[in-house]
Amino acid sequence: MPIVTTIKKPIRFIQSTGTGSLTSDDFDQYHSLFANNPSIYGFNEILDLSTADLSALQFSDLMNVAERVSGSQAYDPDSKLAIVLRNKEQEEVVNLYQMARTLSDNPCRSLMVFFSHDEALKWIMGNPAQDEHPIAR
Repeated sequence: MPIVTTIKKPIRFIQSTGTGSLTSDDFDQYHSLFANNPSIYGFNEILDLSTADLSALQFSDLMNVAERVSGSQAYDPDSKLAIVLRNKEQEEVVNLYQMARTLSDNPCRSLMVFFSHDEALKWIMGNPAQDEHPIAR
């Protein structure tokens, strides 16, 4: 699976990294990790897609993924998801996903896009001093 996830339960944090050409099936498998593991409900997450290729994703794929995610009770609406991207082209894909997930009546977890892992980490932690917390890249 091109999305590799590390769960750090003691600090309630998830680090996921996408590599290679990602498809909607990859995102479905990624979503199933959350749907099938209620013990990680409420964890904040960084999803690093900066080395991933999102060009294979079609608008309909994004709509389907967004529909499944926003219709799921697997995510705590009070948790945060930071997505790290490489460029503006990737941001366009993520913006389509964000737009699609707002079509649901279910509350969604906070989502922000970053072009730096360090900036994403600052937002997730709510503290600009990165070495004051135990999350390592």
